[in-house]
Amino acid sequence: MMTAPLQSFLLTAIRLASDIAMLILLVRYVAAPFLYAESGPFLQAINRAAMKLSQPFRKAAWWMGFRREDISPLIAIGAILIARGVFFTMVPLSFGPGASTTRAWIAGQQASFSMGALALLHLMTLVLFYSVMFARAGGFYGGVLFRIVDDIAATVFGHVRRVIHLNNLWGLLAAGLVYLCLIFALAMGLLFWDIHLLFFWAFAFLEALKWIVWSTILLALIFIAISWLSLFSAPDDSNRAWLFLRAMVLPLLEQTRQLVPWMRIGMLDLSPLLLFLGLWLAVALTGTLQALLFQAYSTNTLFGM
Repeated sequence: MMTAPLQSFLLTAIRLASDIAMLILLVRYVAAPFLYAESGPFLQAINRAAMKLSQPFRKAAWWMGFRREDISPLIAIGAILIARGVFFTMVPLSFGPGASTTRAWIAGQQASFSMGALALLHLMTLVLFYSVMFARAGGFYGGVLFRIVDDIAATVFGHVRRVIHLNNLWGLLAAGLVYLCLIFALAMGLLFWDIHLLFFWAFAFLEALKWIVWSTILLALIFIAISWLSLFSAPDDSNRAWLFLRAMVLPLLEQTRQLVPWMRIGMLDLSPLLLFLGLWLAVALTGTLQALLFQAYSTNTLFGM
């Protein structure tokens, strides 16, 4: 009989490996027009890995009638989700005397697909956020990855503008997140056969905000570390990664300095500390709201509301 830590390790390893494989396949499907002529070695390696993963499903895509568009990566993602659900059921059964019931197998598939939907929500949230930040920085970025981000975000924002016309970038981002969270809520309602769509939507919106804040914290840490190291060796101003970091972090730092100009004492600038404090408080707030949301949902479900 396996131990609980080993069970946790196996489930985490299965989830991580499947998430990486699905991300590779998703990049292959979305970035297919760019992967042949102008991509670098990194994207070419992703393309080769995705081709191997999706090769068993090409005949299935052809028989389904998709002969002009290669949807084999999407079929492979579906197969990975189903296989992961099977493992999510089989691994716990090997730890205890639980019965292999139909309900257990359905729960495994629900867990797998809900994790996949949540991971896709995280990815799309960052795509929309970074696209807006690119636009605010002047849109001077080149390269395949930046163009892929812009293309995906333009598709989502195009759907939003069919309903409401917005010119403000932050308003467009908020509307895009509302749209994504609505799709997530509908998917979860169908997956769990649950009518509490408002709960799923609110949870997804808070999760999207939390991921935006976490990614900003990470980028700010990298930016500040490089800024300190630049005292010894200045970074190349033409480097795309450095330009990207500056576009993400500098506007936030400038706004913080305008709000609290007294935190700059001579050569000592304490505004990054205030920025980190504000971001950490935002993470704590979203986490608290999610906990309260789960508590309300559990109470309503318990009493059949």
